[in-house]
Amino acid sequence: MNGFKLDYEKLLRLFRETSSVQCQLPSSQIASSSTNSRLSETNEQCQTYEISFSIFINCFRELKFSSILCGHRNMNSLRELSEKINEYLLSRTAPFEPIVVRIFSFYLLYTLWFVQTKCYELPIKIRLDKVSYKNLKNLIQYSTQQQQFDVVLAYRKLLLADAYAFCHSSQQYGPYYKDFLTQLSNTTIPVEIDSESTFLENFKKDKLKYINELNQITEQTEKQFDCESLLNLMKDFEENSSL
Repeated sequence: MNGFKLDYEKLLRLFRETSSVQCQLPSSQIASSSTNSRLSETNEQCQTYEISFSIFINCFRELKFSSILCGHRNMNSLRELSEKINEYLLSRTAPFEPIVVRIFSFYLLYTLWFVQTKCYELPIKIRLDKVSYKNLKNLIQYSTQQQQFDVVLAYRKLLLADAYAFCHSSQQYGPYYKDFLTQLSNTTIPVEIDSESTFLENFKKDKLKYINELNQITEQTEKQFDCESLLNLMKDFEENSSL
C-alpha cells in the first residue's frame, strides 16, 4: 500500500502541473497562506483550477497507472488491494482536502474501477460506509454548483453500473471481528449521520431517481440522434468536459 501512495502522489503532482491555475490574489499573499503540503480551504478558494477528466486520463495513461492492477495470482489478493485503494481514495475526497485533490481522487477511483471491469469478470465493488458516502455526496453537490459536470457524470455512471456497495465498514471482516465492529459502531460513526436503515433507503432512492432520469434522456436522445447510444454521448462528454 505504501507503494500505491507513492504512485498516487506522483500522479497527483503530474495532474497539478498539467492543470492550469489562475490566482486571484498576489502570489506573495498566497505563498504566505500555504504553510504545509495541504492548502488551506481559504487558499483553495483563491485559486481557479481548470480541471477536467480529459487532463486526468492523459496523465493516467502517461504513467501507465493501470498496471497496478496487474500481476495478481488470485482474486483474494486483488480484492484486498482494491479495498485498501478504494478506502484511501475515498478518504481523500473528504471536505477538508483541497478541491483539486478531492476531484483527482474521485477521478482515480472511477477510472480504476472501470479498468477492473475490462481485466476481471467480477470487479470488486466500491465499499461505502456512512462517512465515505456522506463525503462523496458533499463532493457531488459542490461539483454541481461549480458546473464540474464530468464529476457528476462519473458518479452517476458508477451508480448505474452498480459499482457501489453500502457496507457497515470500508473493509471486510470475519466473524471474529464482531466485538470490534460493535465498538466501531458506537464510537467512530458521527451521531449526526442518519441511521443505517434511513441511509440505505436514501441510497436506493438516489439510484432509482437517476435511472428514471436516464430513461427520460434516452427517449429524447432516440428522437434526436437516431437511437445513438447514450453511453457514447457520455463518453464524448467525458472527453470534452472541463471546469
